[in-house]
Amino acid sequence: MHSLAALLKSRIRSDLAALMRPLLARLAEINIRLDAIDQRIAAIGRRVDEIELLIQVTGTRVATLTEHSVAVAESEARMARRVEDIERLLGAPAGER
Repeated sequence: MHSLAALLKSRIRSDLAALMRPLLARLAEINIRLDAIDQRIAAIGRRVDEIELLIQVTGTRVATLTEHSVAVAESEARMARRVEDIERLLGAPAGER
């Protein structure tokens, strides 16, 4: 009787192992695919960080160029007013200004 129990136990283990093999193989495939997806997500995250930095740098450049353009426009306006003031002081006729 003891050998029958051992035989049944061995048979059950063998059958269970046979049933588990495809499941374990499928789980291994899924794990490999999940690892690939994780790597892809990490690569996308790095690219998003690069793009974010590029946007910040571009924004800073735009702000600097805008400030410079405003300063140049204000300087040109001051210069034009000074020229007009000088012309007026020198008595230049209105049509020559």
